[in-house]
Amino acid sequence: MKKKLLALIPYLVIILACYLICPLFAHDASSTVTVLSIVIPLIVGVSSIVFGYSQGFSVPLLIASAVLFLPTLFFMIHPSGWIYLPIYVAVSAVGMIIGMLLEKKL
Repeated sequence: MKKKLLALIPYLVIILACYLICPLFAHDASSTVTVLSIVIPLIVGVSSIVFGYSQGFSVPLLIASAVLFLPTLFFMIHPSGWIYLPIYVAVSAVGMIIGMLLEKKL
């Protein structure tokens, strides 16, 4: 169990860095929407695919991914950005499933 949780750390660091750094590039409404709708889901999805390929599906990664977004939501984005939280969790789940399927086919 401890080994599985330790395997999460590099992916969580990437996701946390994405959540904290990407919004800094959003200067107006359109760039904020672009960052929140395209850039962050893309980074979360790719890291989840890689995780799913190497580790399989992980509910703790989904939960941690959601919790790590909360500081960004309150400090960098207006709280109306709650809609993005389930989207990022869903992208992460789909990414892990795709990674698992790729691992089985390769």
